[in-house]
Amino acid sequence: DFGQACLEIIGRIESGKITHKNIEFEKIQIAKKYSLPKIPKNAEIFNYLEKDSQHFRLVNNILKIKPVRTLSGVANISVMWLDKSKHDIHNPERFYSCPAACVYCAQGQNAPKSYTGCEPTTMRAIRNDYDPWKQVNNRIKQLHIIGHSTDKCELIIMGGTFTATTSEYQDTFVKRCFDAFDEEESTTLEEAQTKNETAKNRCIGLTIETRADFCREQHVRQMLKLGCTRVEIGVQSTSDAILKAIKRGHDAKENIRAIKLLKDSGLKFTAHWMPGLTGLLGEVEE
Repeated sequence: DFGQACLEIIGRIESGKITHKNIEFEKIQIAKKYSLPKIPKNAEIFNYLEKDSQHFRLVNNILKIKPVRTLSGVANISVMWLDKSKHDIHNPERFYSCPAACVYCAQGQNAPKSYTGCEPTTMRAIRNDYDPWKQVNNRIKQLHIIGHSTDKCELIIMGGTFTATTSEYQDTFVKRCFDAFDEEESTTLEEAQTKNETAKNRCIGLTIETRADFCREQHVRQMLKLGCTRVEIGVQSTSDAILKAIKRGHDAKENIRAIKLLKDSGLKFTAHWMPGLTGLLGEVEE
């Protein structure tokens, strides 16, 4: 009965009887008709939709959940890293993700610095034991289930300071991400990148989170090697007094230098800023 109900919903969408405006009402009526114990979810109805159907695109557009996720034509695939081979020097009970010790930075028991472990991306990473291949593969499957295309993807590497790890770790992590996009394993990062040029899930952008003091020439060269197109810099404040008070580990000039280097290298960047740090904003005059 459940399958018949889902097929009827699909048929009514194809005939134009169900639209964006009335789909929830119609699902309730059909659930009553078949005496279902629950109302079918859009993701469940997708299981009965044939991809070679003449009206696939129409039905897909009606059933698609959270269409804003791929409104730009690009699917964002966020992954989290955490080096479980070593521990944080500032907190031996936590695994390594960043060499700094900023006073405001939260860190969950099994999460990178600046994350509590309750964020959707972090929870997905924890479920997959921070394996990059599993995280990418899982996210692609999730997007397909709710009706989104992943032919164009942007990979976003989150969690601490990725460029503070070894180049070998970074190469392996990114290669594993590309292996998931390619749906096959490669021997080297370069091979995985080449395969991805014609893969079903093409990675057309790579974003890396970092901080200014780990965004020097050698770090930028490595990011370019990985295929990075955009860098997220934690600027946090333009005040040297506040940066010192929060034990950021560098001054405002370091942020300026890093941003200039990124722009000169042809990379896009996003600056993160944190207003109200330490309550000093009313005392510091710039």
